[in-house]
Amino acid sequence: MKAFVITDNTTIFEEFYKIVSSISFLEVDYFCSPSSCEMFAPYLKRNIVSPTKIKENISKLVNNYDIGFSCHSKQIFPREIVENIKCINIHPGFNPYNRGFYPQVFSIINKLPIGATIHIMDEKIDSGPIIKQERVKIESYDTSLSLYEKIVKKEIILLKRNIIPILTNREVTTVPSFDGNYNSKEDFRNLCQINLCRKMKIVEIIDYLRALTHPPYNNAYFLDKDGTKRYISITLSKFDDYTILKNNFKYFYEVDISKEAEMKDTIDNFNFLTNSSCGTFFLDNCNIKIYISLKLTKENLLEKK
Repeated sequence: MKAFVITDNTTIFEEFYKIVSSISFLEVDYFCSPSSCEMFAPYLKRNIVSPTKIKENISKLVNNYDIGFSCHSKQIFPREIVENIKCINIHPGFNPYNRGFYPQVFSIINKLPIGATIHIMDEKIDSGPIIKQERVKIESYDTSLSLYEKIVKKEIILLKRNIIPILTNREVTTVPSFDGNYNSKEDFRNLCQINLCRKMKIVEIIDYLRALTHPPYNNAYFLDKDGTKRYISITLSKFDDYTILKNNFKYFYEVDISKEAEMKDTIDNFNFLTNSSCGTFFLDNCNIKIYISLKLTKENLLEKK
């Protein structure tokens, strides 16, 4: 049996490689998008992974492989592929909620379920019969990055449990009873520019900022008076003795997250408190103290060029 894997995530690739390496009846070819060549450079040099453009190699993929896997691929599998061979998507979302780009970002904001899904692909994006899925809990201190890391761990667990049934056509599937919702890359880009005049509950502002915090990437930003981009990220953690000792706080301030405020005022206040000797926190729904720290950085003009 011969499979191809399209991936643009080194963690998922490495785990997939380990999981299937002991399957004697399976031969696998690994591909990445050309834009991911730098990320996969060590594997390209060893000829373990090759760059490919799916749309330019439809016939090759259909005629030479029995099954295909999308493991966090940036490329969309064309209809001509998914209708002619079995294609499996390892998806960092809980289908059919928040299908599309960066499901964890939108789930933090719109509170729809998030998790990991393995499904058979059809012609729509992140759509098709579900083989297995499990939810992941969003904690009050999760950012996009920490939530994504938990989802990836769940994906790997599901893949280990289900790879043999998938390869031997013994998987049991369910079809979602509704289409859910879809978020495009443009929807994400529109989220990234902050409207400083927008008025929201402070808890919603915190959710908004943590949903867009995914280091090392700069996502959330606003334009200052001279038009310079200022990127913003938030750090959240349980406000315990370690946090207090590490930061040498002299004072403590509890934020009332139920109040409404303008985005600009809230950012200014959090930034001031972050740069003072005051430990700033809020109480979540479980009455756990969550420490807040804000980071503002100017756009690097050299990097922009």
